[in-house]
Amino acid sequence: MASVTDIPEWCFTEGLGGSFAYHPVSGEQLKPLFDRSPIKYVEAVRTPLLLGIGEDDLRVPPSQGLEYFKALKAIQHSRDGGSSECVHRLLWYPKNGHPLAEAESEADYWVNTALFFAHHLK
Repeated sequence: MASVTDIPEWCFTEGLGGSFAYHPVSGEQLKPLFDRSPIKYVEAVRTPLLLGIGEDDLRVPPSQGLEYFKALKAIQHSRDGGSSECVHRLLWYPKNGHPLAEAESEADYWVNTALFFAHHLK
């Protein structure tokens, strides 16, 4: 993410510590960044997850959310042999960035969040 976000300084500072001076990410730096990445721990996820992704997000590239969702689905499929419906849900919002700026999208997200919790917290 550090090389494709609109805030690389945040990624470097939070992921590697210290001050930011942009330079191409080295192989040596990739390991600590990966160690702090959610994708490293995706196999440990045991609860249903709801992802809301803005198609035009410049902070977190939408491809990363899609990768995470696909990994969750694949892991669930391998655990249950494909016998159950996916418990994870992806909400995709065109014309929205990191914050969902369109009123309709924000309303849809909150309605779907309430429905998701209502379904999974029985």
